[in-house]
Parts: sequence; structure tokens; C-alpha cells
Amino acid sequence: MGNVLNRIKIKPTLFILYILLLSFLFIGCEKPDVLRAHGQHQLTSSALVDADISSDGKYSVILDVKNTVSLWQNSTYSHIKQWPSTMFTHQQYYVMLANNHQWLVVAGKHSVTLISVNGNLKPLTWRVKGFDPDAEISQILINSMGTKVIIGLTEGSIVVVDISNSLKSQFALHDGPVNHLNFSDNEQKLVSASLDGQVIKWDLASGKVIWSNEQPFRITSLAFDDLSQRLFVSDALNNQTFFSINKGQEISSLSYFERNRYFREALFLSSAKKLLTSSSKYQISLWDVMSGKEISQGEIKAYNFGSTVLDFAVNENDDVLTLSSDAVLELWPASLFR
Repeated sequence: MGNVLNRIKIKPTLFILYILLLSFLFIGCEKPDVLRAHGQHQLTSSALVDADISSDGKYSVILDVKNTVSLWQNSTYSHIKQWPSTMFTHQQYYVMLANNHQWLVVAGKHSVTLISVNGNLKPLTWRVKGFDPDAEISQILINSMGTKVIIGLTEGSIVVVDISNSLKSQFALHDGPVNHLNFSDNEQKLVSASLDGQVIKWDLASGKVIWSNEQPFRITSLAFDDLSQRLFVSDALNNQTFFSINKGQEISSLSYFERNRYFREALFLSSAKKLLTSSSKYQISLWDVMSGKEISQGEIKAYNFGSTVLDFAVNENDDVLTLSSDAVLELWPASLFR
């Protein structure tokens, strides 16, 4: 009987300890703050295949499902120019605007078209061939002046076309489709990533690899800050890691309680101290780089279940712009990210 009473007396103590443990756990699991956009506009009612916001946030170029390309001014939501589907012989899948706003590049599966925004020169179209005759275009990039186009292929090779000097180089760097291309070091080097899980920083002239890392699964999103040489890479499972390329070391990883989370787009903010990500659908999240913890989250304006962010950019006021697959351009004030 005495032993039974002792066990009864112990139970309340264990219960209190259990409650305290739960309290500590929930203190560390506080819900992230809420991100809310302060302005939005749907540029077109057509769904988008691809879109690019200029690096300064002033313009957006969009490619819709009708195979039409159009240029917009973001501050006034005004339509500047349009290039009809009749310009292209096949369906186009990629579009990008040069930093000088004077050139844009559009690509289908096998050809690339360089367009003068002002119409001073006729569009230049050329066919892209890989080492494998069945290779298709999987990503494009254009330099600031519109004189150099970088083309990633599904076979893993990358083609560098120097238009001003009529030169072309091709490098076999990956073993799978190239899906991310970022300039580095005054556009003399490149950071590329592929569905093979590899991320590589390499010299654009020689193809020499400077730094590399391999993730266990296919890479779904990547962000790169040239000034700090910080890199964020996420694969298709639960490996989301920050690296310092110049120091050759890992900084941290994203920390959350779900089993895994999928990220599509990513952008460094606040001198690479924070990271903004988008999910495969309509959620965006802000993270602290050093701790890997989620600071805040929000949702873009979605008209369809599959709505997702196609591009991020920061304007001159440090506001963040998002452009979705529904062609919705939204402004998120800088105060949300400080």
C-alpha cells in the first residue's frame, strides 16, 4: 500500500515537469510574423510561362502562354512594348532582360532570340546545339550590356555566346539539366547549378572550376550574393544550406519543424543577412541566415491553386517585388525585412 501511495505522489511531479518541458518547446516554436504586400496589380489575364524582374526592380518582362513577350514599367504598371507570337517559330520557355534595359533574350527548346528593346537592330536568332544532339535549352542568362548570352542545356553543358566578338564556347560542367545561372566577379565568373545536385563556381573564359558542392538530390532553388560570396542552395528533399564560397565553408542550414519543405525561388536581403524564399505554390518566407530560423511568412495573391512566384527583385527603396505565374506584380515594403 505504501509503495502505491509513493507512486501516486510522484505522478504530480512528473506531470509538472512534462508541462514545463512542453512550455519550453512551444516558446521555441512561436509562429513567424506575417508578411503582407502593400500593393498589387495583375499585368495580364493570361498565365505566364516565365518572367523576369530587372535587377533594379524598375521593369518586368513576361512570357505568357500565348507565346507573347511584353515589357512593363513596375512603378506605374504601364505596358511599354510587346513582341507578338508571330516573331517566334516555336513555343518559347525562357525570357530575361539585361541590366541596361536595352536587350532581352528569349529562348525555346532549341533556339535563342536576342531582341533590341528600342528596335534599333533586328532580332538575332540562332540555333543552340549541345554535345548531345538531343540536348535542349534548360536555362538562360544575359550580361548587363546585352553582349553575352549564357545558355544551360539539359545534357549538363553550358554555352557562352559572346555576340560583340562573334565567339562561342561550350563547357561540359554538369551531368544533368542546368537550372540556375548567376554571374559573379564583375560577370567574369559564373555560379551554375543542375538537377544533378551540383553547384559550381567557374571561370567564364576558361571553364576552370573554382568551387563546387554536391547535394544529395536535385537542386530546386539557389540564391547568390556576389558581394559577400554567400550562396544558398536547396535540393528537392530537406537539404537547404548556406555557404561562404570565398571562405570555403558552410554557414548554416534552414531550421523548421516540418519533415521537409520545397523552395522554388530565393533572394538574399539586408546585405545577405536574410533570405527570402518562395514555395512551389503561393507561400513566401523570410529567414535569418546565421541561425537558419524562419522570421516571417506570407502569401502572394493567387488566382489558381498552382500559383507560384516566378521572380523576386529589390527596388531603389529596398522594397521587394514578386511576380507570379498569374502575372500578379506585388510590392512588399522594406520595413518588413529589416
